[in-house]
Amino acid sequence: MTKRKLRNNWIIVTTMITFVTIFLFCLIIIFFLKDTLHNSE
Repeated sequence: MTKRKLRNNWIIVTTMITFVTIFLFCLIIIFFLKDTLHNSE
């Protein structure tokens, strides 16, 4: 029972970490693109 619950928690944690990483990556790309566009003008 405890082992199964722990496994489910790991799935949730892994999913959250993946989601946060993708979100941060997108923010960095957006910031970089905005900075590049600003420098181009």
